[in-house]
Amino acid sequence: MTTTTINGRPQALPDDPDALMIDVIRDGGLTGTKLVCGSGVCGACTVLLDGAPVVSCLLPAHAAGGKSLTTIEGICANGLHPVQKAFMAHDALQCGFCTPGFVVEATAFHDRWRATKGTATPSREEIAAALSGHLCRCGAYEGIFRAVAEVCAGRFDGNDPVPSRLEARDKVTGVARYTVDISHSGQFEGVILRAHLAHAKITGLDLAPARAIAGVAAAVSLLGEDNMVRFVGAPIAAVAARDRRTALKAIAAIRFRSEELPAVIGLDAARRDDAPVVFEKKGPQTRRQCVRGRRRCSGVVEGQCAWTLGAVLAEGETGERLASGGARGTQPASGGRDLPRLHAAARVPRAACRSGEVRRRSAHRARLHAGRS
Repeated sequence: MTTTTINGRPQALPDDPDALMIDVIRDGGLTGTKLVCGSGVCGACTVLLDGAPVVSCLLPAHAAGGKSLTTIEGICANGLHPVQKAFMAHDALQCGFCTPGFVVEATAFHDRWRATKGTATPSREEIAAALSGHLCRCGAYEGIFRAVAEVCAGRFDGNDPVPSRLEARDKVTGVARYTVDISHSGQFEGVILRAHLAHAKITGLDLAPARAIAGVAAAVSLLGEDNMVRFVGAPIAAVAARDRRTALKAIAAIRFRSEELPAVIGLDAARRDDAPVVFEKKGPQTRRQCVRGRRRCSGVVEGQCAWTLGAVLAEGETGERLASGGARGTQPASGGRDLPRLHAAARVPRAACRSGEVRRRSAHRARLHAGRS
């Protein structure tokens, strides 16, 4: 059996050649490393492999054999690293979901910088280049730039700072727990199959192959009555299974046909007289008529409200990118309709959890609670 070392402790690796290191890490209880995009573009899953930062969502588990990995939890094994202190002092975080990846990458940059440049201050361009593989949806970039610049200049080599937010230490050390980090006995893994076309009619949706797979509890259609998808990432079907691997296998087994239709990309294209109609008109509406339950729309597009998006994130998981594959990009508004939003690699739950049960999980991985009302 092949083994690796994670934060100084030996860890057996699965024999499955398709197993990814992100799953080995998180299944071992190290939930500070976050699985978000699953495609190596957001940086939230960054770990150090023999000292070099890598994205663990793309790292085959067998490739880590005989090597040493360090996760966010290992960064502070002997006390806070200066980078963690700097992030706390400069409030270089908000929701904190992307923070572990930033901290791991910044730690590698800091250690290389100090070894070769001493306490010189890196330029903004040098910091940006080092962190170019990371995304922060909250937009804490200014604090991140300041934190990295000052820590490289040696300003956080001493005592711990007083953070500006109470939960900062938990977030920079990977201790903060989010919905995706909580597991209950009897939970299923939920995966959503999403459209890869911006506008299409879906026909022949066949869920039987998915339902026939052992370990699949349910497979359901998420299409509306018209069987249309109107943005990349629109939900097509959902699967609940005993584990993630089974759920992904079931998603890959779902079959359907897509009739691609003209799409509109951007406001300028939508305003053209010959622009294709994505939503059929339902009669003229005025801005005043678009007030719904204390929610005011931002305008009218083809006779429908362009609602401001709510704060609830949908479950997000692509499954395998087959010809019938999926993509991310939906967020339901509080008014109860799925509306399009720009593609974002980092789809995250926006708050850490302290206690209580979780009945619904959001972001890249969704878990559905079984056996309770």
